[in-house]
Amino acid sequence: MSNLPQNRKCIIVLDNASYHSRLKFKTPSMSMNVQHMLSYMRANNITIPNPVPIKALLLKLIKDACIQKRYIIDDIALSYGHEVLRLPPYHCCFSPIELVWAKLKSQVRKRNTTPSLSASVCQHLRDCASDIDAELWKKMCSTY
Repeated sequence: MSNLPQNRKCIIVLDNASYHSRLKFKTPSMSMNVQHMLSYMRANNITIPNPVPIKALLLKLIKDACIQKRYIIDDIALSYGHEVLRLPPYHCCFSPIELVWAKLKSQVRKRNTTPSLSASVCQHLRDCASDIDAELWKKMCSTY
């Protein structure tokens, strides 16, 4: 986050890759113990009945509370005054870097004549990457 401006709010656009989507609190399931469920309920201000019911009823209470998933990276961004905007699943067309990556892979495929990763493939990758310039980025960003 240190590369982002500190004096203004930034919006960080993320896809749904698993490394962007680590949950702050994993939503309980039947395989979890009661203590984990109770901790989750306390963290999300869900009223815990007394006496504590069986797991199935605790899960129903949790489900009925409709708690929105919270991601670790979102909280980190918020602590710096920034906001995370998540792209919908399977909509990579909204992310210009995915379009550039697809173009790069296509160009490498056209030039490559070897069936495996070799020095020539790495060189094709470098050559194709050097062809990616500001004009291409501008085109990809204005596509959608």
